[in-house]
Amino acid sequence: MKKLRLAVLGTGMIVRRAHLPALLGDARVEVAAIYGRNRETAGKLAAEFGIPAVAETIEGAVNVDGLDAVAVALPNFLHRQAAEAAIKARLHILMEKPLATSLEDARAMVDGASAAGIGFAINLPQRHRPSMRFIKETIEAGRIGNVQTVEVRMLRRAGIPGFGTWFTRKQTAGGGVLADLGPHVIDLALWLSGSANAAVADSRIWRSFGPLGKGLGDWSPHQPVEAPATQFDVEDRASLSLRSDKGVEIRCDVAWAYAGPDENRVRVVGDQGGLDYWPEANGDQAPLRYFDADLDSRPMAVAGDHADLTPAWKQCVSSFIDDIASGRPLPRGASALAVHEIIDQVYQRSRAD
Repeated sequence: MKKLRLAVLGTGMIVRRAHLPALLGDARVEVAAIYGRNRETAGKLAAEFGIPAVAETIEGAVNVDGLDAVAVALPNFLHRQAAEAAIKARLHILMEKPLATSLEDARAMVDGASAAGIGFAINLPQRHRPSMRFIKETIEAGRIGNVQTVEVRMLRRAGIPGFGTWFTRKQTAGGGVLADLGPHVIDLALWLSGSANAAVADSRIWRSFGPLGKGLGDWSPHQPVEAPATQFDVEDRASLSLRSDKGVEIRCDVAWAYAGPDENRVRVVGDQGGLDYWPEANGDQAPLRYFDADLDSRPMAVAGDHADLTPAWKQCVSSFIDDIASGRPLPRGASALAVHEIIDQVYQRSRAD
């Protein structure tokens, strides 16, 4: 069987921890080239992982001979350029979230891929966590009845990524924590609720600690800056209430920095039962509790898996390869675009306020 040939665009942590190990661990795949904004870093990754070519440009990477697909893990402001180059080269695309820095760009990318008949998948790993799959299967088995509400919280007391870098600037990132963690929680909430889309009923965003240089995380190196406020013009906390196309009430809360504890909660309540993944209250060994129709509760045999998303990231990559290799209908980015439209609604509301 002919191997699938891919190029990888990006050299960040997720490429090292997820993309390259997953791709190179699959006997069906050959990584033919890598591109990074820092050529020295790209060269080191190529040497470490045995990648034969280091491209000088995005266009050079996607035009390596015999490619079938491309994995894009570049800064957000380069997503549209990378997608359009891949579409022109007729390559299937695995894109990191968020889709783009604007709704206009996101729509152009999804429409372009659809018109070209190529696959356009987004790396949203929450659906691939074993705990979330267990919740989804429990819902589908009818054990909580009709879903009424879904609540997803991803709160970091101090988790601002790459302070002073492209992460914390509106022009280069498209937004702050809502653009970064928002796709995770919104996509998961829609999936668990069985919904394709939702309207924003209420929302608030805050920028409290980032402009003061507080709440820094360890995601990537920070740039030392003299005036933090000039390097942080995005939100560090957001809260939104949604009503889905299935009539489910959804609440999502995200924070890079706020005056409270870390929280990784997923709660689904139906008319006959409920499920509550809450490691901070229930412990990592048995974080999920099931509430039955008699309102009794018990722990479920599910371990905590929120702290390390590496297995779920790898599963996203593997699923992308499975879709291409099997000849199944490929995703076209519709669900990721629905998430981006919700995020854009929140930003538009914040401007109006």
